[in-house]
Amino acid sequence: MSGPAQATAHRIDPPPSAIAGSMRTAANRQVSAAVASCDAMVHRSLRSALIVIFLTFGVTGTWLALARLDSAVVAQGVVENASTTRLIQHLEGGIVAEILVRNGQTVRQGDVLVRFDPTQSAATADLFSTQILGNQLRQERLQAEIDMAETLVFSPALAERLTAMPDMAKVADNERKRFELQRKELLQSRDLLQTNVAQAQKEIEASEVARDIARREAALVQSDLEDQKSLRERGLASQSRVTELEQASLGLEERIAQADISIARIQQQIIGVKLQIAQLEQEYRGRAADEMEAVTREIRSLERDSIIAKDSLKRIELRSPVDGIVQESTLGTVGAVVPGGATIMKIAPLHDEFVIVSRIAPNDIDGIAPDSEALITFPAYQLMDLPPAKGKLLTLSRDRIVDPQTRADFYEARIRLDLTSLPEGPRSKLVAGMSATTILPTGERSALSYLIGPLQRRLHSAMREE
Repeated sequence: MSGPAQATAHRIDPPPSAIAGSMRTAANRQVSAAVASCDAMVHRSLRSALIVIFLTFGVTGTWLALARLDSAVVAQGVVENASTTRLIQHLEGGIVAEILVRNGQTVRQGDVLVRFDPTQSAATADLFSTQILGNQLRQERLQAEIDMAETLVFSPALAERLTAMPDMAKVADNERKRFELQRKELLQSRDLLQTNVAQAQKEIEASEVARDIARREAALVQSDLEDQKSLRERGLASQSRVTELEQASLGLEERIAQADISIARIQQQIIGVKLQIAQLEQEYRGRAADEMEAVTREIRSLERDSIIAKDSLKRIELRSPVDGIVQESTLGTVGAVVPGGATIMKIAPLHDEFVIVSRIAPNDIDGIAPDSEALITFPAYQLMDLPPAKGKLLTLSRDRIVDPQTRADFYEARIRLDLTSLPEGPRSKLVAGMSATTILPTGERSALSYLIGPLQRRLHSAMREE
């Protein structure tokens, strides 16, 4: 046999018990190693989990505490025209003569919408014009009487109006005749009194002549008396002659005195007659002045009525106040009678701005600032997936408003819509009456306050109840 074969043949195998013990020892070592490995893996997993948990809560808590979120109030509203729909009304009403527009028709500012029958308004205006002209003719006649004019000449303005209104020529002739008649009566009465004055003047002149004659006779008698007295002193004349001359002198003095008295009396009569003439003229002018005052008041009243009548005549044609679309026309046929003040139709402006009228709940009013920016969405455009339009808060009611039907209370907010923030398509389709949702910012809050705010309020309320 060779050498290796001999070595194998002579090896001694260990006993079975030794082999089993060795195997148990190796198995125990493997189990211990596996347990140690598992413990290490568990510790590493727990450590990793704790790190992840701490990082998650740390980052989340930091974000909740530091992140600022915008708070806002969401309210429902309705689109309205900024200047509201224009109501077309007629102050006095009347009979419809022509209907020029229908519902849905587009009109421009100044377009005629409806024409009314002008018969009544024109007749009323003409009547007032005629009455005014008649009173103005009377007024100028009275002014001529006040001025004591000899003839009545109407002013160029009235003469021109008389040319345009030939029917008033007869009225003018009547005023001239009345002026001439009243002036004739005045002149006749005055002439009669002036005749009395002239007669009295002649009586004065006669009395003055008689007085002058008596004075000259008295002078002659006085001279003769002095001569007779001189002769009587020398015994050349009788006393009877002297006495006769003295009596003649006294008689002449009496005649002179009576003439003076007569002249004074007649002069007083002349003064009285002249006063009668002045009084006659004063009554003539005073009557005209009194009538002038009444006529002036009448003219002013008629002019006011004429202005109203002419203004009504201007409203025979109702015109559109703005560019817009005719809505809710109540006119059916020509010849219909429209009552005064009734709404005939409405005009919705075409190029007007839009405002959103929203209802804010009383609990949401806090924090809404004046002139704040707003975001607006339109449910009608939700399929278009449009970004919110922009707007600006114009007004916010100062007190709560109660809906008379639902009895719900709210604050009214008017938000002006920025049309440039809407695309051309939706902008062209926007009309008054559409629903809108408005978002009004009220400030900033942290995310943490959103989470714990309700809990804090609940706890605060609970503690107050306890």
